[in-house]
This record gives sequence, structure tokens and C-alpha cells, in this order.
Amino acid sequence: MQRQVPEFKAVRLKPSPEPMFEVEMSVVTPMFGGSAEPCEVDRELPVSGKTIRGHLRFWWRACVAHRYDSAERLFEDEAEIWGATSGDTGIPAKVDVEVEIRNPGLAFPSDNETLSDRQWQRDDDFPAYALFPFQFQKKTNQPARRAQEDVSFILRLIPAAHVTDAQEIARLRSQVHAALWAWLTFGGVGARTRRGCGTLWTNNPEFCPPANEPILEWLTTRARKHLQSASVETPLPIPTLNGATILVHPQKQVINEAWRNAVNWLRDYRQRRTGGRRGRSLWPEADTIRALWNSTTGSAPPSPTRLYFPRGELGLPIIFHFKDSGDPPDHTLQAAVPGATRMASPIITKALAVNNQHGIPLVLLFRVPLLHQLGVPVEVNGQQVTVYDRQLAHQVAPLRQHRTDNPVNGFLAYLRQEKRLEELTLG
Repeated sequence: MQRQVPEFKAVRLKPSPEPMFEVEMSVVTPMFGGSAEPCEVDRELPVSGKTIRGHLRFWWRACVAHRYDSAERLFEDEAEIWGATSGDTGIPAKVDVEVEIRNPGLAFPSDNETLSDRQWQRDDDFPAYALFPFQFQKKTNQPARRAQEDVSFILRLIPAAHVTDAQEIARLRSQVHAALWAWLTFGGVGARTRRGCGTLWTNNPEFCPPANEPILEWLTTRARKHLQSASVETPLPIPTLNGATILVHPQKQVINEAWRNAVNWLRDYRQRRTGGRRGRSLWPEADTIRALWNSTTGSAPPSPTRLYFPRGELGLPIIFHFKDSGDPPDHTLQAAVPGATRMASPIITKALAVNNQHGIPLVLLFRVPLLHQLGVPVEVNGQQVTVYDRQLAHQVAPLRQHRTDNPVNGFLAYLRQEKRLEELTLG
């Protein structure tokens, strides 16, 4: 019996969709983390599509959340664009994220140097205040972490194969454009991006501040384009850019200097002391812990404020480390919510890159309810405490000085009055 040979038909392959965006970018401040191992960089693939998708999801929410009165609707629309998984099922993303590494960069310090050879954590190089999670931890003997520098890559954001309608692609492009602008302007890649690590720069004119335009004018124009400022009456408790406050130093600086200045403004405010850097804290938390645990140090009287930890409004957790003999052991201020003890800072400090060597010091305060407004319980080593007390605030010098009852508004007043920064409200 003669074997029948099946008939083969030529199949025309569907051409790959054109990218909505193809952007070459560089990482201009040291990058930490971003790999499967916490605080470590993947040397061969320092930037992945999965990581970038996570960043873009966050910044998409920051651009649009003010237009939603329901978290469920917000996350449904997010899943429609960026995808979602639920058990064995999921929602396919309408945007494919493709990364082409152009330069994987170099470890800093290099493999033949010890971290102490270069002392990257010192303020005359990088801002130590931004990098403490990566420094050597004497108590736990955790080694310092290496950074990655000079990373560059091409990012392509492409309509998924099942998205074919031209109008839908145009709508999708607008949504993606906003998220990409916000990420490049205010975010970064890797860990500690809210403190300026992994800052990005591109010479693409859609995303790079022009050399001849004042930075606040450029931010205003872009925000009007991408934020679509119509808001609901009761905003969701999600960080948003519409209504956010931005303060900048108007003059460009070498990128690390701009980064260091922005970060150190927050450090100097949070660590205000009597008599300079080595004096006694003007904030009540340390003396509150000493009083609670019957531990004293020196001859100065303890603060009259009890169970009051106002700096929790600036983000959790906070680890209080005592160095003197007779002081308490380390204590941790954190949210008293099982499985959700962290609360991200509402403040970003970074350099806004204007080219691959220079930037502008920038502070961003998201529009978002503060910790006490959310009603989140807070504890120190199991003891419930408060982060907000209007009466006790008047006894705290940095708050009293700026006539405020919380450190977030106090920090903004400090920047306005003492640093004379230029200010903008987005939207």
C-alpha cells in the first residue's frame, strides 16, 4: 500500500508588531539589587523585563490612580494592560517588555578590590544615608554589597500579539507613555530607587529634559500631558503624582553631587541634633525608648514625650541602634500588621538626570495619606506606640521650629525656608 504523503501548505507568519517605544537608556547612579538574591546584582543580566514591568506598573498607578474611586477598578485596568496571574489562570498582558543589554556594566568596587579600598559608602563619594542596607553590618556580620555601574540597555515596549486594533494600540500607547515618563523622571532600576539608586537617563527627546528649558516648566508641561488632572472627590490611599509636590535646586550639578545633596537634605532633617552631628537627637524616639526600657545615658534629662515616634510618618521600618554602654539593644519601629510591617516612604530624593553626567537635586512628595491618616497601628518591639500627637509635636524642636505637627510637612518647610528650593505642584 502506497503511503500517502500529507500536503503541506505554506504558512505566512504574522510580522512582529512595531514597538510603541524603543528607548536606549543608561544607569547613571550605582545600581544595587534587582536579582533573585536580595541586595545582589545579576552581573550578566543586571536589568530584566520582569523587573521593569514591576516598575512600570507602579508608575502607571501613580499617573492614573487619582481618577479612580474604586481600587478594584484600578487593579482591573492595571491587569488589562500589564497582565495578572491568579492560581492556574491569568490575564495576558497587552504590553510585552523586551530588554536588550548593551553594556552589563562593571562591579564597583571591582572584584580585585575590597570595599574598604574605595570606601564607596562615604559622603565624599556616594551618600551613605541612601546605601546603609548594603553596608557591612557588624552585628550580623553581613558583608557589604557591590554596586553595578555603567549599565546601559535598550527597552522595547511592544503591543502583545493579540492586540491588533489600531485604536486600541493608540490608547495603550498613551497609557504606557505616561508610565514610562514617570519612571524615567522620578524612578530608577534595582533597589533603593526612592533614595536615588539606579537613576536612569536617556537622550530620547520625549523623556529627556531639554537643555534650554527651565526644569519646572518642563515638568509642568509633561505632567499636564500625562496626568490628565481630573480627580475623584475621595482619592484612593495610593501614591499619586497628580497633586504631588516637587522641590528642586535649579542649577545642574555633577550627577553624584546632585544625588548626594538631595539625599543629605533628608538625612540632615531626620538626624537633627543639639550641637551638630554628634550631639543629642532633637527627636523624641531615642529617649522614649530609653525611658520605656529604663535605660539612661549621659547627664541630659530624657525627653518628656512618651510613646511618641513621629518619624514613622517618613516610612517604616526604622531600626534604632544605640552605641553607648548602658543603652538599650536595637529596637524596630514597624507597622503592627501581620505580614505587612513595611510602609514605603512618601518622599523620593534623587538626582533628575539632564544628561549622562549631570543632574538636578530633586525631592518628590507623593500625594498620599500619611500614616496616621490611614489609621495603621505601629509598634516598637511589640509595644504599640503613636506616630502622631498634635500636643506632643509642640515639644519636638524640628516640628515646633516649622510650626507643623508632622515631619513630612516639616521637611518641606525645611527645604523651602533653609534650602530656598523652587517648588511645583503637579497636575
